[in-house]
Amino acid sequence: MGTKSSMAAATMAAMALVTACGGEVAPSAGGGAGAGGDTGGGSTSGGGSGGGVTPASLDCGDAPRIAVAPVDGAAAGLAVDATSVYALLAAHGSSGDAWLLERAPKCGGAPVTLARGDGAPAALALTSTDVVLSHFESGSAAIVVARVPKTGGDVVRVYETLYGPDVPSDLAVDGDTAWITNPDFDGVERVALDATGQRDYVVKGAAYVAAGGGALFAVADGAVTRLDVATKATVSSGRLLATDVRFVRLVGDRVVVGGEYVWDLAASDLRTTTGAPRTAGWGGAMLGMAADAAATWVAVETTSGGPVELVSLPAGTPSARVVATSSDAGLAKAPVALDERAAYWISAGTIERWRR
Repeated sequence: MGTKSSMAAATMAAMALVTACGGEVAPSAGGGAGAGGDTGGGSTSGGGSGGGVTPASLDCGDAPRIAVAPVDGAAAGLAVDATSVYALLAAHGSSGDAWLLERAPKCGGAPVTLARGDGAPAALALTSTDVVLSHFESGSAAIVVARVPKTGGDVVRVYETLYGPDVPSDLAVDGDTAWITNPDFDGVERVALDATGQRDYVVKGAAYVAAGGGALFAVADGAVTRLDVATKATVSSGRLLATDVRFVRLVGDRVVVGGEYVWDLAASDLRTTTGAPRTAGWGGAMLGMAADAAATWVAVETTSGGPVELVSLPAGTPSARVVATSSDAGLAKAPVALDERAAYWISAGTIERWRR
């Protein structure tokens, strides 16, 4: 993908995405309520904050950058609540791929391991009490969704399904419900996060999902659909001008979609844009995105496979501000999380907090 000039808004549509295991657990203290982050959607966000509600933040002072905590492993997901940062990391286990879930205080401090297990990590989201995460099962063709208490405890599996080789699976969380794209059925399944684990098939043909306010947003190959959760009926649909869509966030009455460009769309009518598509001039892939009412923050490659920049795109303006540059290169993901005071990402093995 080369550097893009700004495009006039044309016929477009979009959706709200969310993108989100089993293993050993190390109990710990701490935690906090709230939601927000890169992977995970709906009331959290995997990624953006669900429904446009940005988590409150501790006042960590006026320093523009705080090194929150060191981490070991490539990031698969990042989320924040009122007091803590949660990171889902790729590690190396005794049998190959492994995942690690860690929590660190926002203003800096030693990370605490909440859980670990075998298999490659996929996505992460938050509820008020739990971390919800997904991973690919080691040694089998399965993807697992599980929840872990924010304060530490048992890893509770709530979902398991087969998947095709090298096929991504997306996760959204809204309240006590998780939504997962299931490549086996080429669609989205709804899974209860309570003890029942009840599940049902919702919509066909979706690679990315988000949920909130009684609506589910699903996108595949640039086609975006909004469905009523209760009836599964299509409320609105449309098509973007590009198919390279990697992130979708529901922000109040707006849907922010990221990939080759950043689109800002009306959640009530996905054919209506609330601003022209924007680019920060990136020359490679978008690897992470979080959004709220004030701004969209993205992690983008400067060149294909090259170093990554953290860029702020204020809402309602065409401007873009490069906040930080990481020496990391060749990444598959570079998750971003937001609260009302700061943006968070992982650079050179450190969770960083950048004041907004």
